Amino acid sequence: MDWIIFLHAFTIINKCLLFLLLWFKRNSSLSNKLLALLILLPVVPIFTDFLMYTGKLRSFPYMIFVYQIIFNLFGPVFFYYCSIMTGKTFTYRNSKLLHLLVCLVPLYFLIEFVLLDQTAQDSFAANYLVPNHISFRMVVASTMPAMVVLAYVLASWKMVADHNKRLKDVFTNLESLKSDYIIQFMKVGVIEIAVLCIVYCFIPPGDVDLIWV
Repeated sequence: MDWIIFLHAFTIINKCLLFLLLWFKRNSSLSNKLLALLILLPVVPIFTDFLMYTGKLRSFPYMIFVYQIIFNLFGPVFFYYCSIMTGKTFTYRNSKLLHLLVCLVPLYFLIEFVLLDQTAQDSFAANYLVPNHISFRMVVASTMPAMVVLAYVLASWKMVADHNKRLKDVFTNLESLKSDYIIQFMKVGVIEIAVLCIVYCFIPPGDVDLIWV
């Protein structure tokens, strides 16, 4: 048995099951639904890494860009999850659709890729399968989603810090627990993303993604 393939499959199945449990839980709150999305969104990059590891990326090269488009949504979802956990009410406004702009850059890259001839497409996908190969385009494709998420995590951190500074003296035990939980959650996220962005510049994306999984 290939334990790396097993790890990919186990992680994807586990995240999908957790998503279903949280999303379809009876009387599930909006915060639970957003947490469910935070659990589900990494499934796409994990599946893309599976394609790289098995060499099947040649057949599905578009997944590199689909992964970026979908995972870029992790940042906005995380921001609103933290907002709700601080007690704010989520109100839909059309202006909130501006958060979808983070998906435009990888969407542009996807369109650019579609317009390439078949030889260029095959060459681009093959670069991800060559051991120890790193190119500028690969670094951009790998680090951009992480940088988008990092920006949103830092914005969330500032929002929570301002909230705590303003209301910490009147927090109940439950509110203090929520606040500590969010802060610890963000600390882990910032450290993980910062490390990923650094190592992506020196180690082939496929190897970094294997470690991340």
